[in-house]
Amino acid sequence: MKDKRTLLFLFIIILLGGTLRFAKLDYQSLWNDELSSLSRTRASSLVEVIKESRSDVHPPFYYCLLYLWQNTFGNSPFSIRFLSAIFGALSIVAIFFLGRQLYSEQEALISALILSLSFYGIYYSQEARSYSLLLLLSMCSYLFFIKIQPQQSRANESNLITSYVCYILFTTLLIYTHYFGVLVFFSQFIFILLSSFVQKREKGWFKPFLSQILVCLLYLPQISTIRANMNIAETWIRKPHFDFFIQYFNKYWGSDEAFFLLASLCIFCFFYFRSKKSEKNPEPGLNSTLLVVVWAAAPLIIAYGRSVFSTPILTDRNTIIVLAPLILMMARGITSIKNRDILIVLIAALSIAGFYSLFITNEYYYRVSKEQFREVADTVMENKNISEQSLIVACAWNPYYFDYFFEQAQSPFRVDALYEKKEDISNLEALIRGSRKKFLWYLIGHKYPSQEALQYLENNYKLLGTKQFNKSSFFLFVLER
Repeated sequence: MKDKRTLLFLFIIILLGGTLRFAKLDYQSLWNDELSSLSRTRASSLVEVIKESRSDVHPPFYYCLLYLWQNTFGNSPFSIRFLSAIFGALSIVAIFFLGRQLYSEQEALISALILSLSFYGIYYSQEARSYSLLLLLSMCSYLFFIKIQPQQSRANESNLITSYVCYILFTTLLIYTHYFGVLVFFSQFIFILLSSFVQKREKGWFKPFLSQILVCLLYLPQISTIRANMNIAETWIRKPHFDFFIQYFNKYWGSDEAFFLLASLCIFCFFYFRSKKSEKNPEPGLNSTLLVVVWAAAPLIIAYGRSVFSTPILTDRNTIIVLAPLILMMARGITSIKNRDILIVLIAALSIAGFYSLFITNEYYYRVSKEQFREVADTVMENKNISEQSLIVACAWNPYYFDYFFEQAQSPFRVDALYEKKEDISNLEALIRGSRKKFLWYLIGHKYPSQEALQYLENNYKLLGTKQFNKSSFFLFVLER
């Protein structure tokens, strides 16, 4: 970086974004999906983690990292979310280098600033899931994808081999992190094809193709799992409406109208000024406009088509892969405005809107939004005298989702059985008959019991207490008919 001011501004932005990502990491309880991440890393070795991942739709790389991390630094909520926060902070650095590679340091700084305040960027940097890593690796993959393009490689021939190695490495890790990473990879393939038609074909285009073939070969061990997942006919994901993009785009900024309108204005400027420029002077060298548009559009179009005509796969958190190109469009749209005063006002307005979205619209750091498994488990532990005389059953995907919090508190209590459906009633009766307990805790998290199962408890046992938390609850019964 030639300008020390650029380095100073970047440091301030990283400090800002890092603070927002590391602040109050353990304020909210781990929720169902985070607890699922932990349950899949309770293995004796990395080999077991990889084997366990085959039963999940998500590839193993994030689970491997989480396994190594928690075996080194512990598995407290703060610790496991700290790993995602690191990826989130590094994403700010990555988008800076990406913006500088595509445009200039001005766009790079603006991109870093927008990402540092992005609600989605912050939210998934504070969650023990793969999305923060997915965002980081998608940017790293595209950064080196740009470097190996013919128009770029001639100016950087000394580091070309390093760029190819880094592209293959980051892209392989990307597609081993999340199945939507494959869509990022495929968008790069589409860009190569379109570029050969939009621009005059240049010598050297076959090299990026060869690197993509090598990535495909490295992905072969995962093909059988991908094929099995492709055959899944039913899923909890609903088919998207035609306005899905507007809904998702709104969520990137915390569903804040001001930020949404400002972001839309910036992207409008991007397309408006790019079209004006192309009429007078076609874009020389790497077609950066085509690149960011394909990066943003191709994954969404493919996922939308799959979701409408086959099994739905499109969710807002999966589309975090298009957050970076949208931000790059915004940054380029801002710098296309030649009036310096307007440019400064727009950047200031985006900054204010970002803080407003976090602290006012979403009350992010002091309003509970995730499932309160921890609070339910804490209630059991706070009533120790009763719990020592109690059976504990749960309606959850895994008994570990509550046992985790008992283990963290070094409590002896554990979930005795899962109880959800009418078919479970006979097993529960046998469990009660075989024990001499006086009370029954019924813990509910993420899943909901059938009406017959809950009615059986209410009709046969005296309800001593109940409490509803955020998307979780408990019932305490006296085991006397």
